[in-house]
Amino acid sequence: PRVHADAERHRGIAAIQDNRILNRREMEAGRTVLESTPPHLGVDLHGACNVKPPCVYCDWDGVKEEEGDLVDAPFTRETLDAWGPFFDNAESLINCGIGEPFMMKNLDELLDVFARRGKVLEMATNGQILPDRIIEKLVGRDVRLTVSLDAATPETYARLRNDALPKILDNLRRLIAAKGGKGRNPKVWLNFMPMKANAHELEAFVELCADLDVDLMILRPLNFAEDKGLEWERAGYRFVYEEELLPFAELVRISGRAAELCRRHGVALGDFLDFGDAGLEESFAEDFAGGRREVAAAAAAEAPARREPAAGRKAALASPAPSGEPAMEPEPAAAETAAEPAVDEDGGSLGEARLPICREPWEHFYILRRGILPCCYGQGRLGPMDRWESVWNSTLLQEIRGDLAAGRLHEYCLESPACPIVRKRLHGGRIPLDRVLVGKLRRLYQRIDRLGFGAPGKVYRGLRRVVSRSARGAAAPGA
Repeated sequence: PRVHADAERHRGIAAIQDNRILNRREMEAGRTVLESTPPHLGVDLHGACNVKPPCVYCDWDGVKEEEGDLVDAPFTRETLDAWGPFFDNAESLINCGIGEPFMMKNLDELLDVFARRGKVLEMATNGQILPDRIIEKLVGRDVRLTVSLDAATPETYARLRNDALPKILDNLRRLIAAKGGKGRNPKVWLNFMPMKANAHELEAFVELCADLDVDLMILRPLNFAEDKGLEWERAGYRFVYEEELLPFAELVRISGRAAELCRRHGVALGDFLDFGDAGLEESFAEDFAGGRREVAAAAAAEAPARREPAAGRKAALASPAPSGEPAMEPEPAAAETAAEPAVDEDGGSLGEARLPICREPWEHFYILRRGILPCCYGQGRLGPMDRWESVWNSTLLQEIRGDLAAGRLHEYCLESPACPIVRKRLHGGRIPLDRVLVGKLRRLYQRIDRLGFGAPGKVYRGLRRVVSRSARGAAAPGA
């Protein structure tokens, strides 16, 4: 049956679904060369931003240097047409660019194209540009709007960006009222990245999410990096990137606190520490549960003492007085044994299936100005922006898929220390020590290379060429 009255739209959505099914089967089979195209495309909508100076944790200069001549490359309908089946078969597009999409002059046209082609658009914004015209355009659209907020008060927001928080909250209230509240399109998600500067505002942030009636709160750790070198003086606060990074155990406790706070306030939570590799929960269960207990203990301590009137004292003594605090829900127990996967007549999965420890290189593909990446935490580009077709089944991406399907991390993954899967495996003792040491040495070399403006790397590569030529000369006949 048709999924839409428009025949062309029906064909497009049917193709999206067929590609999604094929992609899932290829992933479950552990295939490394894919006939399917990525169901989710990471895109780079706009390369400019209205927050100047940039957010304190944004490596604006470094990213724009990586983007090079493509920093001002337009993102247009022609861009989408050039991608062919990569756009046609994608069910969603995720804006991963470093810029503010609401500055785009052709955003209206793109929103119309996405809607007509049945695409979901996930778009990050700082929320400072949201006039009525844009709100009217967004209402009813299948858009997931992630607002980078990271603060519940003007004081903390000013530490990270500027003094625009009151304006942003007004924008969000107008948008949510215009769309008719939670659950309607566009979905509004508020992002909170815990760090030293804002960790104390977690509870206030959850309360803000509840007050605004947003669709989702996103908890995402500040990207782990030992050599960002970002330092700012902002609103009387000195921000040093490396000093803002919280210990991993504390991040897990914050996840537990956020889960309990969101449960109590009726706020849906998306936690990036849940990203992939579900088999490691037991390693961090105590810290997570400890975070939840902190919330319960604080709530119990703040609950006002209840005094019963004299006439009701006898009845009160007959049964325990309610605490007034909802009980913590127990964590669901892990299944003792995995169910056998059910398959259809073609061998396709109908239920539980063995999946790789990370699904990104099958399901996602990032075509960005700074290069093509296989995942949202990737640190090294696999090719330039215009080589998407050859990169999708390139040798390196095949190797990454093969290792992940076999249950191990590829070297590329280990060079992406911000990835939650890598961090969980590292802190859970699941990465061999020799691989940990090699990764640290590699990052140290990269840091020295950057500090030396690339000179150490050039010297190293030159010496390798000399040694290689000498070895070939020594092995030649008659040498």
